[in-house]
Amino acid sequence: EQASEMLVDRTLDWNVADSVYDPRELPLTVLGQFPEATRQVKEDRVVHLTVNRLTPQMVEVPVEQVLEKTLRSVQFKLQGKGFKIGELIYKPGVYDNQVLELRKGGTEEVLEAGAMLPKGAVVDLVVTDGYGNTRIAMPDFRGRSYAEAEFLLQANNLVEGRISFGPEATAEDSISFVVLRQQPESGEDVYIKEGSTVDLWFGSMDDYLESENQGLGSDSNATIRPVPEEIQEVEQ
Repeated sequence: EQASEMLVDRTLDWNVADSVYDPRELPLTVLGQFPEATRQVKEDRVVHLTVNRLTPQMVEVPVEQVLEKTLRSVQFKLQGKGFKIGELIYKPGVYDNQVLELRKGGTEEVLEAGAMLPKGAVVDLVVTDGYGNTRIAMPDFRGRSYAEAEFLLQANNLVEGRISFGPEATAEDSISFVVLRQQPESGEDVYIKEGSTVDLWFGSMDDYLESENQGLGSDSNATIRPVPEEIQEVEQ
């Protein structure tokens, strides 16, 4: 009202060109104008005003567009919509920094598709922390081929560590070899954290059967080396 009276006194017209919400200012406060103050204008010139809204603008939260996306991309998306990023709540998960849930800032309320929040509202994010503290029963790799062992590693979210085929093994031997020994070992009540590394020692099926009958000791003379390229080619 004060701005309107001031403009009328100066024989100027006015209109509200835009409105935004700033919680630091009183409702209907003029936040900006065009032309700017101190500029020389003709009588009856229209001055375009930007005023503070009575209530904040409600914006739809793009829930379906951001779930299972990376933290960085979700932050950009939400900030682009005018939201603020609040607390990051980490939960165990296979992937690192994948957004699982959106919550209304400072609450346990999970935001569903179609949720509306005031522009500038805080949104908390539930994010995976990689493998977290999830523990699984240690699989038994003994007697399995390299291909089978690799599949079992992936199925249990474990990481291939040192691989030994022995110093005399050829590429053809390696394809037919099976796991003789593993570290960590398997057994009752043996649990391992997801994402952990597993070392595997391979040998012939005869060696495996013999080790099952007699028990396999420490293979201190085994040569640790990468998987032969021929095996990789077969797997591909």
